Amino acid sequence: MLKSLIKKWKWYYFNEIKINKLNKMISKFLQKIKSNLKITNCCKAYSIVEMSIVIIIVAIILIGITQSTKLNRKIKIMIARSYTNSSPINDTSNLVAWFETSMEESFPQDNLDENINITYWNDINPQNTIKNQASQLNTINQPQYYFDKIIDLPALKFTDQDFFNLPNSTIPFSNKPYTIFIVSKVDQNCVCGIVGSGSYGNTNNTNAIRYDTSGLVYNYWWGNDIASSAGSIVANKFHIIAFDYNLSQRRVFINGLLNNTINSSNRTSTSINNTIGVTNNSEYLVGSIFEIAVFDRSLNEDERKSIEVYLSKKYKIPI
Repeated sequence: MLKSLIKKWKWYYFNEIKINKLNKMISKFLQKIKSNLKITNCCKAYSIVEMSIVIIIVAIILIGITQSTKLNRKIKIMIARSYTNSSPINDTSNLVAWFETSMEESFPQDNLDENINITYWNDINPQNTIKNQASQLNTINQPQYYFDKIIDLPALKFTDQDFFNLPNSTIPFSNKPYTIFIVSKVDQNCVCGIVGSGSYGNTNNTNAIRYDTSGLVYNYWWGNDIASSAGSIVANKFHIIAFDYNLSQRRVFINGLLNNTINSSNRTSTSINNTIGVTNNSEYLVGSIFEIAVFDRSLNEDERKSIEVYLSKKYKIPI
């Protein structure tokens, strides 16, 4: 089925290129008509009938382009859903929460239009009957649903202090081990939160992940932090980020590659203040998120790599 969908997408993609070329030809023709109408009476201008025909042709082409674009997106979403349904995340144990943007069940809204505000982002975790739903009831703080221009898949855009609240205990707390995967981008290098929880301001009482102005990403416990190397995060580019804690070490992976390791232990983070899109109550994300998967155990190498491969294929991010 996946091969068939890809074949259809290629057909519409190349036909859309042909339509665009034809559209350029029509545009040139219209320019000639415009210049011809300025010619003196000694020369024959195009008739109203001829102009009407051209306008009808242009309208048909524009409708075709619009419909082709919508169909392309539908096919890409179907392919993304196929990847999601067969993802190793489904069967990897200790999954706490899973948020992504292409599945029908990800959002309760029936009609998802460009730049619509999102009130609820559903947890699609198949392992739990009680879900950790993300919510934002305040309209001015609601992230927006949009299609990323490069990947052309839906994502959530966070601007102007947009964020979601999560149920307490969604982000692993106390001294629980964890592996957290995030596919996101930051619009410009800034102190911008992605996910977090705990009692901010108290040493080892926090578990938060945020970007930094030096082009890196932190997992901080407040006073005991691990960061990727400076420049490892490029603004306006999606990355696959993974943080892992196994009770003695923390590691950060960027696009499937180990970036940094530090010794860590004895976290005492609390279960409160769980959020997406802000950390420390004021570090608001200015960027976009495709997907988040949270596990309350340290995944082994094979498990981690299989999930990174899935995310790489789905979002066309090389690893």
